Amino acid sequence: MLFRSANISPTLIAPIANKSTANCWSGAYTTLTMSLKNNPKPGQVVVLTEAPPELLRNLPKEDCNAIYAIIGQPIVLVGYDKDGRAELQFVDGEGQYHSIWVDPIKLRAVK
Repeated sequence: MLFRSANISPTLIAPIANKSTANCWSGAYTTLTMSLKNNPKPGQVVVLTEAPPELLRNLPKEDCNAIYAIIGQPIVLVGYDKDGRAELQFVDGEGQYHSIWVDPIKLRAVK
């Protein structure tokens, strides 16, 4: 749903859905900023500025540690899902592949 107000920029309220561990995300909601012109483009190098609490909720400790390890590290933005979440893929120190979807406001483009 899009909400418009004279004082608030348009935002999208969307359920979070993790494609590999849906039980960790079930029923969670987040506010996604819809200022697409300011969002990094797919293929661009970005850094995750913080670990969103809703992303970490109910995840195993190893997955949380892997996400914390990439905060502030350059990573290529894969793209956006239909709800506007940014997809990041990375390999942790143990060789495990991860895909996460985050609100683009949690990303900063690397210049």
